[in-house]
Amino acid sequence: MMPRNKLGVLANSPMADQAPLTLVPPLVPDRARELQRAFLADLLERLAPVKAHVAVFGAADPSRLPPMPRPWPVLPVPDGDIRIQMQAAFDNLLGPPDTRAVLIRPESPDLPLAFIKRAFHRLKHHDVVIGPAVNGGCYLVGLRAPVPALCAEVEWESRRALSQAMDIIAREKLGVHLLPPWYCVNDAQTLDVLHALCAARRVAGGVRLPHTERALSGL
Repeated sequence: MMPRNKLGVLANSPMADQAPLTLVPPLVPDRARELQRAFLADLLERLAPVKAHVAVFGAADPSRLPPMPRPWPVLPVPDGDIRIQMQAAFDNLLGPPDTRAVLIRPESPDLPLAFIKRAFHRLKHHDVVIGPAVNGGCYLVGLRAPVPALCAEVEWESRRALSQAMDIIAREKLGVHLLPPWYCVNDAQTLDVLHALCAARRVAGGVRLPHTERALSGL
């Protein structure tokens, strides 16, 4: 059986809850949810040409999801901690044998698709692929077999996520590949970066995020 590439998008985001505390000026929850939905809409549209089985996780309220560019399955995950949600998503993605599973989140709406392609390629020869975020977190996690400790023990919402993940990978004696650094929008500084990139791309060309640009114009 040929290995199957499976890409999971963890749609639930802490942005709506954290934004009033971490963004300056603070966003009210409704505006934060609007921005989160725009991130997800742009990310899903950009994933349409990806040659992988795509599943969207964490849609407790499907009405909060943007329209799907393709008929991808929308699957529930438990409420609460991101670690529980990640474990549930990987349990689903890694069910069949010879599967390579990659999990991403909408906080990186302009994530280069080449990074996802590289993650699947590197999982042919590595147990784990990590996409390191510039703030010390992770924008992508890829596995070819379950690693329960990686989901359960890492504080994925913190700046310690990357170092904690690497400690566990070393402890478990797993082979790992690091992708190029990228960023996640989870505070005022990274939101400013995204805003500036959107403005620059309107002039110079590059990845456009129409839903995000509209949401940012109203802030």
